[in-house]
Amino acid sequence: MLAVWQRLPVVVRAIVLGMLVMLLAIPWSILAAVNFSLYPAIPWSVAVMALYMWLCWRYLGGRGWPSSTADSRHRSLRARRLSGRTWLWCILAFGLGTVGLNAFQFIFNSIFKVPKEPFPNVAALPLVTVLAYILMVAIVAGVYEEAAFRGYMQGPIERRHGPWVAYLVVGIFFWLGHSTHFVGHWGFYFAYVWYFLAVSILFGALAYLTDSILPGIVLHALGDAIQGLVQWWQSTHASRAGGQPEWLLPLAVAGVVVCAPAALWAYGRLGVVARREKPQSDSDATA
Repeated sequence: MLAVWQRLPVVVRAIVLGMLVMLLAIPWSILAAVNFSLYPAIPWSVAVMALYMWLCWRYLGGRGWPSSTADSRHRSLRARRLSGRTWLWCILAFGLGTVGLNAFQFIFNSIFKVPKEPFPNVAALPLVTVLAYILMVAIVAGVYEEAAFRGYMQGPIERRHGPWVAYLVVGIFFWLGHSTHFVGHWGFYFAYVWYFLAVSILFGALAYLTDSILPGIVLHALGDAIQGLVQWWQSTHASRAGGQPEWLLPLAVAGVVVCAPAALWAYGRLGVVARREKPQSDSDATA
């Protein structure tokens, strides 16, 4: 079996490993569903999932059996620590890219009237449980999606075929992995492929330029947490929501015009700063 596996193309092996890592996130859906049914006033599923994630992180980073794959797992996770200066450039570059992309998304949604993703009905749950759920959903997405897509899947492909082939392959599977967000609106799902490819490139470029998924995990989790809180607030204030102000559309256009080129410049500077850093030893990487 090992001989057969090693004969497979790098792209195929990377896709398989990346999707297997994504499967590790499934227990969270089960835990949350059980928590909502049993003792919903206490978000106990968050604590259980946190322990499970810690064990997964250690294993994906090279700990545990079999020792023969430890180095490969450690390299695939690519959780290398970075300097404070590199972190600042990651935040700036990704922040500008996200603002520009979300501004374009707003324009796209306004023109094509894309339906909003519904937020789960959590009206019967205590506030602390809802907030804990939103936070853990964001952390799970940040950790497992970055480890799977930008670590185990993107790393081998970019080393063999270069970053842009890796961005394209990973972006397609990143898009496929979010199909549940568009249940009942499949036309918009296929029209939205550009958005998921662009988001994947923003995260993928961080990982490629720094050889670390740590900035992607933090920024991914932070972005999903903010989005979840906004969706939850909108779902609880739907009856009070009015039409959007007319000035939002020209503001979005200005956001695209200003932030898109600024993001390209910032990613370029990030690459320069990251290359100047001294290579860190394996002992400096988290696992």
